[in-house]
Amino acid sequence: MLDKISFTNKKRRSRYVRDLKNPPRMKITDRDTEIVKIVADFRFATVKQVALMVNANDQTTRIRMYLLWQNKFLDRLNLPVFVGEGSPPSVYVIGPRGKRLLAENLGVDPNGIVKVDCSRNYFFLLNHTLRRNDFRAVLYAACRERPDLKFLFWKQDKDVGDSIRIEYGRYGNLKRVPLVPDGFFGIQTPSERIYAYVEIDQGTIGHKKFLEKQRGYFKWWLQGKHLQKYGEKNFRILTVTTNPRRMANLVYTTLRVKDSKEGSGFFWFTTFDQINPESPLKIFDPIWIRAVASNGHLWPLIGRLEEYPISTG
Repeated sequence: MLDKISFTNKKRRSRYVRDLKNPPRMKITDRDTEIVKIVADFRFATVKQVALMVNANDQTTRIRMYLLWQNKFLDRLNLPVFVGEGSPPSVYVIGPRGKRLLAENLGVDPNGIVKVDCSRNYFFLLNHTLRRNDFRAVLYAACRERPDLKFLFWKQDKDVGDSIRIEYGRYGNLKRVPLVPDGFFGIQTPSERIYAYVEIDQGTIGHKKFLEKQRGYFKWWLQGKHLQKYGEKNFRILTVTTNPRRMANLVYTTLRVKDSKEGSGFFWFTTFDQINPESPLKIFDPIWIRAVASNGHLWPLIGRLEEYPISTG
């Protein structure tokens, strides 16, 4: 009877406050190490993003990440709650013990892991990074669901980028334009490899600045810099933006990369709502618009399985 009373009166742990005196016990598994590594790579990560990356259900992933947080392998940002919007999803970052775990188990240099100060306001950076991470996680999960595709790599930040000089103004002066995308990925299909830069647009950049960067990308492509740098001719610039109206304006702006205002099929566009974590394969569907004059129909990012001649021998 005493045992029963003791059990039923046991205090439930808070979902929001760490138990510093008596954190829940856990045995670190290879999956836990993988989760910590993903959070470190993503910088900011949600449960859904990590679940997509490790191919696990949301609830199992949520429990493991909660335990990793309680034991300081992960930290968590305290996000503001706005009236009428409900609680925001938990956003995890690497914790102090997480750095040591990656160093010991995977040989990762802890000095190379970006430290996140959980007391700072990362509002703009956070939203931009989470959008990028949604795209990355959905793309990775979609490739896993397609037996004909192989996800080759994802690179970002200091690992990618270039610059080029373009003409501007009436006198044709040269201006250096940095070309630093938010992400860079490669996918192997049965017939070819596809490489693409990813740009996350939150509607904060003006059209003049956007056109300047698009012209830089176009000249970079015309000069074969993608071949020189990566050895791959099948290259695209993908822009994911806020809504259809913004997308239409960006497409119209991009048409001006050529003096003829014909645009280029090198540039692809879609909106955030089409990158659906609940339906990853949709990313390959005809949800993309190419910046080509008089071309309003939608394109698939990658053809369907039945469209490729698969060898059986």
